Amino acid sequence: MTAAVPFIILGVELAAMGIGAVCQILKPDTVEQNKEIHYYLSNETDPTIPANNFRLVIVNQKKSWNKAVRVYNKGTNDYFEVKCGDSTGKVAKCNENIKFDAVNVPFDGVHEVHLCAMRPGTLGVWSTIIDTKIPLGDMKKYAGKTVYYFFDNDADRYFATDRNRMTYNNLV
Repeated sequence: MTAAVPFIILGVELAAMGIGAVCQILKPDTVEQNKEIHYYLSNETDPTIPANNFRLVIVNQKKSWNKAVRVYNKGTNDYFEVKCGDSTGKVAKCNENIKFDAVNVPFDGVHEVHLCAMRPGTLGVWSTIIDTKIPLGDMKKYAGKTVYYFFDNDADRYFATDRNRMTYNNLV
C-alpha cells in the first residue's frame, strides 16, 4: 500500500503541470478550460467537412508564442499538427490581432485519435498541456463538426470571454 504513494504524488504533480490531463469526449458547445486553453466541440455541423472527418481549429493571439495541436493516431508516432502564434498561422479576417490554423482530421481506419495541445518550453522543447483522446466509439459524435482550441497569452484570459472565441467562418 505504501509503495503506491510515490506514484500517486507523481500523478498529482503531472496533473498540476497539465501533463496527462485527459478529456475522453468533449461535450458539444461546452467550453472546457485550464489556465491556458479554452477548448470545445462545436455542436454545429459543416457540410464542407468531408465524411468521417472533423475540423480542428487552433486560435492564438498574434503577440503570443507559437502554440500547436498535434494529431496522433493510436499506436504510431506519426503526427500532423496545426500551429499558430507570433511567427506562424493565418491572420483572422475578423481581427488582425488573432492568428489561427485549421485542418480536417480523418478518422477512417484508426482506432483512437489523440489531440495534444502543446506549447514551447525550456530550450524550445514542446510540452503537452492537454491530451484529448477520442476513442473509436466516440468518433461519430465528431463527424462534420469542429473542435476549437483557444490559447490565452500568458494566462491573460482573453478567450475566457465568449465574444472573443470566434467561429471558423469568422476566422477565414
